[in-house]
Amino acid sequence: MTADGPVDGVPAGLPGGVIDLARSHWRAAERAVGRHHPTERDDAALTSLLLAPLRLEPDWPAPTPPRPVGRGWVHDEVTDDDRAAFEAAAATTWADLGPEALAAASQELRFPVVPYRPLPRLGEESDRRESDRQDDDREHGDRREHQRGDGADRPDPVDCSQSLVVDLSTHWAGPLATKLLAEAGARVVKVDPDCRPDGFRTRRALYHDLNGTKEVVDLDLRRRGDRDRFERLLRGADLVVESFSRRVMGNLGYDPATLFTIEPRLSLLSIKAFPVDTPEQDWLAYGPGVHATSGLGLIGPEPRPAPVAYADFLAGLSAFRLALRLLSESAVHAEVALAAAIAPLVRLAARRCHRTRSDRRDGEPTGG
Repeated sequence: MTADGPVDGVPAGLPGGVIDLARSHWRAAERAVGRHHPTERDDAALTSLLLAPLRLEPDWPAPTPPRPVGRGWVHDEVTDDDRAAFEAAAATTWADLGPEALAAASQELRFPVVPYRPLPRLGEESDRRESDRQDDDREHGDRREHQRGDGADRPDPVDCSQSLVVDLSTHWAGPLATKLLAEAGARVVKVDPDCRPDGFRTRRALYHDLNGTKEVVDLDLRRRGDRDRFERLLRGADLVVESFSRRVMGNLGYDPATLFTIEPRLSLLSIKAFPVDTPEQDWLAYGPGVHATSGLGLIGPEPRPAPVAYADFLAGLSAFRLALRLLSESAVHAEVALAAAIAPLVRLAARRCHRTRSDRRDGEPTGG
């Protein structure tokens, strides 16, 4: 049971407010394209999207259990290829580190390891309110670079049928956003090179669900011939969606300014784990890791991993909503961060915990 009521098929532990927040993104996007469905149809569609990994992949792995470290825990999503190196370092060089230090050391070597952090208290949450507002701005695209200057919302419905979207994203959040763009009528071309494929390719049913409505091309952007093909694709495109770690696009030679030089009407939507200008901005993490760092995984005395990667799901919906705006803008770089996408849930949980603590204090005898 959550604040949204029971959600069929979701294991226990889904934070309250997930479906409510998803519904707000969904309805805003539906209005933007001139569609709207009754509430019950909204919720059915959203629940289906949320549960896609569990629904489509019978052998979807159980949530990664928290790893005890010192007086706390970390969440790790280290790949099988890197597991031996990580375990060796954790057992020797990092053996005496606490959760925060172990995560920081792991990230230096590009291992996706993050600490379980406690939920911020309401006072701490209030101190962060301005930062949260900035995160929400980034989530909805109000933090922009190279902006043309006329970014007001358009009153007319967005027509996606004439739009070309180049999808460089992988896994769930980005591909979900571009799947929804394709379903809204956009032509979406997914760049998925055989040399470094989308990690969901081995999950054939889920991969097809997310990418089956797109054109998929094998382009290795380190090779001159493939770069030429990619740049021809960019000319005439309206939007690029990417979910690389922050250094990758620049290392490939496709920073925002370069992209906008190739195609001046193009905009760029980046999907990251953590917002820019935060200590974790360069960290590698996926939805379950963002859940751990947010405090939503450590509300009680013991950590609880995310039952499904709801942070990716919410970030994907937020990115879809933002992408619809970007299709009518030029030379704009906007960003969605998974941590910003679930920030409203953190605030909701902090308020509930504060009320619970207050109720307990009010019920205590005063003595005399």
